[in-house]
Amino acid sequence: LICCGVLVYISKKEDQTINSRQIFLLISLLLIVQILNINLKTISPLSIIVPFTLIISQGLGTITALSWVSIAFINWPNSSNGINEYLLLITFVSSCIVAILGGKIRSRAQLLQLSILVPIGAFLGQCFFFGIDNNDLYTFNIRNLISEQGNIISDSFLLATLMLLAIIFMPILESIFGLVTKARLLELADQEKPLLRRLSIEAPGTFEHTLLLCGLAE
Repeated sequence: LICCGVLVYISKKEDQTINSRQIFLLISLLLIVQILNINLKTISPLSIIVPFTLIISQGLGTITALSWVSIAFINWPNSSNGINEYLLLITFVSSCIVAILGGKIRSRAQLLQLSILVPIGAFLGQCFFFGIDNNDLYTFNIRNLISEQGNIISDSFLLATLMLLAIIFMPILESIFGLVTKARLLELADQEKPLLRRLSIEAPGTFEHTLLLCGLAE
């Protein structure tokens, strides 16, 4: 409860216009993470944390997303199937990258690039850490990596799939929870929209003045 209060406080400091629906989304995603990491310990934290971070960073900002990630990692339970101990570190780094870049991305195409590059980076990170996980002979570490490559590939593939699904469902979440992403703002600013086109034809002075003020504000 204390963590939820801190999260809501930080989100309101970052965006004073945040409403109850968006706060409900924050707390609900945190609750889902806690349920999954307690009841489904075989699922990689990569697949749980990173896609939700992408949604929060896009809709509510970078600082809120970073705070959410930090709180989601508190008291993470031990894995029942012996997930590599470095996986939490890789997940945390990947989540922070997604939180920082997700808050700056301005188009859906860049989101697609992020959903491909982050799983590749997580895959390479897992390969590296599995290779140095045991302080033994170099050949033994290679065998360890080969024995775990199935889990590494499946984790990365699942992460990429869930991130793509998050991007696909983002417009639905925008309408349900009133999220205003940069990509959505760019779509609304399309000058082929009927209202903007009418403004440019009937009041070109006002239209140019508005564009100038928008540029100065940005």
